[in-house]
Amino acid sequence: MLRGIYTSASGMMTDARVQRVIGNNVSNVNTPGYRAQDAYLSPFARAYLARTGGHDSLLPVGMGRMRPMGSSVMGSRVAEISTREDQGRMQTTQRATDLAVNGPGYFAVDVGGELRLTRAGNFVVDGEGYLATAAGHRLAGTAGPLRVGGNSFTVDGEGRIRAGDQSVGRIALVHPGAEDVLERGYDGLVRLVGRDPAGALEAPADGDGTEILQGTLELANADLVDQMTRLMSTFRSYGANHSAFRIQDGALAEAAGIIDNL
Repeated sequence: MLRGIYTSASGMMTDARVQRVIGNNVSNVNTPGYRAQDAYLSPFARAYLARTGGHDSLLPVGMGRMRPMGSSVMGSRVAEISTREDQGRMQTTQRATDLAVNGPGYFAVDVGGELRLTRAGNFVVDGEGYLATAAGHRLAGTAGPLRVGGNSFTVDGEGRIRAGDQSVGRIALVHPGAEDVLERGYDGLVRLVGRDPAGALEAPADGDGTEILQGTLELANADLVDQMTRLMSTFRSYGANHSAFRIQDGALAEAAGIIDNL
């Protein structure tokens, strides 16, 4: 009975954590460049079962005549939370400062001397004429920050920026490898763990399937209908675990009362 209580309790805790992940996806469906996350589950613990007694002469006496019966899973846990890297839907805005990466790669912005990564291209021109995020983090180019002066500039598919007849610079991207670890912060920016992003800056290369789009924003790659379906399924799972927990808790209380009255 206690095993059932532990199983139901771990199920409720797992469902609650999955609900937080899905809820975060739902709340960011309109956030430019947002990458949805998925929670993957695994068994919390496994108990190996055996039956005692019987007349199996093949089992040594020292084992207490125990016959292996298999195993039982003691609930579930969130083993991993992964980030989806599929392309989000593109939205045309016609604003010169709105940029989108069509293909793999991340923009890099300077946060207190450290580069952070982002897919959100809703940039602005700061007080000194540099392309920056709304929080003031300047967009990195292949030769430093990009000073466009105002909103009268153009960006081609390879990230080259021109203001009138003058070349401003070229947008740099970071392409994390399969072995790289990406850590998302509360500000929505991504930190490349274990490697300096400054050494990974590169211009969009011909033939790598990546281009820079001006006047366009990449929206979140989270689908609202899909996320709400998952959320309702998790709510039902939580409710089932809660009902099982209450039934077992009541049965345990009744058993304790019977024993107390013996």
